Amino acid sequence: MLWNRDGSILREFPSDDDTAVTHVIDSLAAVRTEHGSQIYHPTDGSLTDVDDFLRELGQLNVPDGPLILIDLELSGDREQILVLLESASESSRQQYVASLDVNRLAVSWQHPWNRYDVNSDGVVSPRDALTVINRLARDPSSELPSGGTRESPYYDVTGDAMVSPRDALVVINNLEATSYPVTS
Repeated sequence: MLWNRDGSILREFPSDDDTAVTHVIDSLAAVRTEHGSQIYHPTDGSLTDVDDFLRELGQLNVPDGPLILIDLELSGDREQILVLLESASESSRQQYVASLDVNRLAVSWQHPWNRYDVNSDGVVSPRDALTVINRLARDPSSELPSGGTRESPYYDVTGDAMVSPRDALVVINNLEATSYPVTS
């Protein structure tokens, strides 16, 4: 699970009992399983072996898995993600290093971990709905530039690739649902 600053659950990762989220950076989450590490894709909820994921992004020098992700860090200039891997083989442990260009990772206009956190401050609040409303007041066009963003604000709460009053309404409805629990 990925937790909010207030202790509430931000994102649950579907997994077996023998898996654990080990690293989260930008829109990537690494999950350790008994067979090595996998990368969780927040857009579709899939898991990919870390070696296959790195090859998809052009890292051809990564050996076939299974591999264990030891460390995942964002570079000081925020342009690269530095990856330290270790072979999962008990017989011969070797370490490998890779770096990923942040701009090659998939992006969208929706927050990668909590779609309601429009301003990406770690808390869902009325400010998130207000951020959408202010954007619409400045520019009533529902069009968002193609390609998405890595920086807040993440206007596309509904995931329809547009910004509209519905995005603000979804945040407000979420606040209502989480602020006043229904009791029977």
